[in-house]
Amino acid sequence: MRRETCDSPNQRLAQLFAMLQNETLPQDELAQRLSVSTRTVRADIAALNMLLTPHGAQFTLSRGNGYQLKIDDPARYQTLQTQQSPALARGPRTSQERIHYLLARFLTSAFSLKLEDLADEWFVSRATLQNDMADVREHLLRYNLTLETRPRHGMKLFGGEMAIRACLTDLLWTLAQQEASHPLIVDTTLNTDVSQRLRSLLPDIFSHFQIRLTDEGELFLRLYCAVAVRRIREGYPLSECVAEEVDEKVRYAAHEIAERLQQLADKPLSEPEVSWLKVHIAARQVQEIAPSAINADDEEALVHYILHFINTQYNYNLLNDKQLHADLLTHIKTMITRVRYQIMIPNPLLENIKQHYPMAWDMTLAAISSWGKYTPYTISENEIGFFGAAYWRWAGT
Repeated sequence: MRRETCDSPNQRLAQLFAMLQNETLPQDELAQRLSVSTRTVRADIAALNMLLTPHGAQFTLSRGNGYQLKIDDPARYQTLQTQQSPALARGPRTSQERIHYLLARFLTSAFSLKLEDLADEWFVSRATLQNDMADVREHLLRYNLTLETRPRHGMKLFGGEMAIRACLTDLLWTLAQQEASHPLIVDTTLNTDVSQRLRSLLPDIFSHFQIRLTDEGELFLRLYCAVAVRRIREGYPLSECVAEEVDEKVRYAAHEIAERLQQLADKPLSEPEVSWLKVHIAARQVQEIAPSAINADDEEALVHYILHFINTQYNYNLLNDKQLHADLLTHIKTMITRVRYQIMIPNPLLENIKQHYPMAWDMTLAAISSWGKYTPYTISENEIGFFGAAYWRWAGT
């Protein structure tokens, strides 16, 4: 794709300003990108500095490296930043932001993507994006997703539909924790109208069927539903999902939500779509169940095993604490659902638990790792952290 020459000096200045927000660039590189002479680049830098100086910033020349942005007054410069056009403000500026934007593009594009096209759009070099691609590929690989390069066409994402939705929803959930109105959520990835309608209808459905969720759990389900609507609209429905039986209220809620999603997508929802909704709701509901009401041999066996392991290995006896036993059962019931279907939930408290409760972490890790040898499931650190938090609230550690 050939770069277009900037016909307007103002347009060229805007592009030059955006390019140097992201990285240090030599004048030869700037001249090549803008299709102008190095003399014009120097003149444009001087013009930009006349505009920037009153706002506490200027572009300086670093020998051997190129032009870079120097901010003398962050407060005044921030005021200038908020006045910039939305198109410039939306572009990724740091390596982490570029990785997020690259992931979103590959996960939502039906066609192959060329790095040079994205580099032009985001005012960075192709080499810069190429450096970010190692992290992008590593992230996708966690979901068994791969990128294949096609000569003259670029790169295209390949993998299962469940994995694509899981990766995209997890990405958006992570971004939402940082900034609820992140551009990738509001503008780039999801339909704003769909997101707003889900924000109002999902709580009503969960309330009607008496399903309790944490704020994080409800946010995740809302994002997943918005992702599902987009994928179904674009012709990527789930074709297969065999889910085990769930609670009656979860089943009814899933069918009610499926009817609403069908209206939003303007396409029929397949049975696998409904089944996967059931799994997601069951994996995130906050249960309030008496021990006598739980009929789950796997969960009972796991609680018994872990409490005995900790008592035997660490001489810490909580075997007779009935309330703890009941609480662990309700927690493990949803945990087993998640690990069975490999549903990943980020744990924002994980590092805090490791740092401030090292003994609690070590004991829980040892117990679950020991049990994990006899189960086909893969238990992530996030899940171990959730379990450890539930356990040690009662243990008083």
